[in-house]
Amino acid sequence: FGCVHRACQKISDYKGKTVTVSGCGPAGLAGIQICKAYGAEKIIAIDVRADRLEVAEKLGADQIVDANDKERIKDLKDQGSDIVLECTGNKIAYTNAFYIAREAVVIFSYIEGTLEIPFYPLFDRELTIYNSKWLTTDDLQKVVNLIESGKVRTDELISIKAGFEKYQDLVRMVGRGEVIKAIMIP
Repeated sequence: FGCVHRACQKISDYKGKTVTVSGCGPAGLAGIQICKAYGAEKIIAIDVRADRLEVAEKLGADQIVDANDKERIKDLKDQGSDIVLECTGNKIAYTNAFYIAREAVVIFSYIEGTLEIPFYPLFDRELTIYNSKWLTTDDLQKVVNLIESGKVRTDELISIKAGFEKYQDLVRMVGRGEVIKAIMIP
């Protein structure tokens, strides 16, 4: 949550803005809540998994979009969004982010290799690109404050709790996307 908070802070003012969050894994689900807490007027969540989109809606997404629905993605590109928070690490999603954004793309995810950026939307809209991966103790404190205030919820992200003897199983489950967050308990 701290790292995502830092990424979200790249945008100085969310008031009245529409934010598209691409990817509803732990980072995207945290981003939905943080952007909403900082005043985003509308949050659009995109993912390939219906169960993740359901969680996104519970956590404050105003609209959900199946990334496999090419017509809905085309509509989203046409309608646009002020800001896109990219949390997938998927090359197609990266490209879509630049066509959807009208002001800025915040890249939180990571991908090996080279990122190709479509020049037309970058040039035509004078998009600003931010990237972020780290956090500060200030980010952690702000997240704690958001959780304590009830503006950010974490329970919906915890898919499973298990003992340390299940470590390898939990890592595999997270890697396959079967769980959002796994908590290990003694």
